[in-house]
Amino acid sequence: GIQGNAEVTKMGNRYCVRLANVDITFGYSRIVVLIDKKYKEKSCEYKVIKEHEDTHVYLNRQVLTEFAPRIKQKVNEVAASIPPRVEYTKVRAERALSEMLAKVQEAVKPDMAEFRILQDERNQAIDTKENYRATTNMCDRW
Repeated sequence: GIQGNAEVTKMGNRYCVRLANVDITFGYSRIVVLIDKKYKEKSCEYKVIKEHEDTHVYLNRQVLTEFAPRIKQKVNEVAASIPPRVEYTKVRAERALSEMLAKVQEAVKPDMAEFRILQDERNQAIDTKENYRATTNMCDRW
């Protein structure tokens, strides 16, 4: 998510609101891989499924590593381009921060969409009928 702080300066009956800093949380805190309990942990099938799912995890982290700097840079550029605003009530001054952060969020939507598309493409490349056939041929019980 995108978070930030505003610097609010009271000038008479007005409030000057400036976006002071912006931070984006972009990544995975944890990726959970679930494997059907019908596959015993030491079985060939379990190991092959886990290896396949670990490849998905690796691909997702790889795309994240590629995109994180680009998205963080975009967040910083957009945030720096948002001019200060003058508001006439304290409530509007407080609301201004949310509106400024929403502009930043909106600006990175195309990059986030591209991130998801690349993620899907890379994952689909290993989820082919041919790969599944090769995977199931690795164990005698399939």
